[in-house]
Amino acid sequence: MPRLENNHYAVLGLGDSNYRNYCQTGVDFDRRFEELGGHRLTELIRCDLDFEHAAMAWIEENTSSIM
Repeated sequence: MPRLENNHYAVLGLGDSNYRNYCQTGVDFDRRFEELGGHRLTELIRCDLDFEHAAMAWIEENTSSIM
């Protein structure tokens, strides 16, 4: 696998908390990016079915930090 030392990332996980593996794909991506040496811009956020407000706040916060 390529190393990601020169890359920054942020992960927003979308899911349904009624399921056992709630937002697991987001967790897996976040962990793997870190293992490959990527630099996390912000902590992983997990959003449930009613995600619009939390997701928009996360997008706005993270978009302003990279521009």
